[in-house]
Amino acid sequence: MRLAIQHITKRFGALTANDDISLEVASGKIVGVLGENGAGKSTLMKILSGYQPADSGAVVVDSGAVVVDGAALRLTSPQDALRAGIGMLHQDPLDVGAFTVVEEFLYGLGQSFQLDRKRGRALLAQTCQRLGFSLPPDAPIGSLSIAARS
Repeated sequence: MRLAIQHITKRFGALTANDDISLEVASGKIVGVLGENGAGKSTLMKILSGYQPADSGAVVVDSGAVVVDGAALRLTSPQDALRAGIGMLHQDPLDVGAFTVVEEFLYGLGQSFQLDRKRGRALLAQTCQRLGFSLPPDAPIGSLSIAARS
């Protein structure tokens, strides 16, 4: 999967976090994004993974577009990004320590947090099997290692 972001700009009030950023990554490549604290790396990754929208201002026609295999996408959520094959492993887990694994899993699905533990356990088991790991569904998230929580 070739991945490209084109002319991404993101502002927070008067602060410009990303200014006309373009990047292309060829299939099978691993790329590191480096820079000083406050350089806009996290903002760019959040845009790429659907956690945060890019500004659509009058930067360029492609401003705010994320392109996957030649097709422009408008990512409005992490689920949109995942459907396109883009995921993000956060430096710090974005979880709720008081939840159990299955509660956190259901919460992460973004389906208005309606707990259906039976369905949640089945989906969690399928996902774990597909990805080649296992998690105890009733364990509190806060009891897991940072690696397991990620």
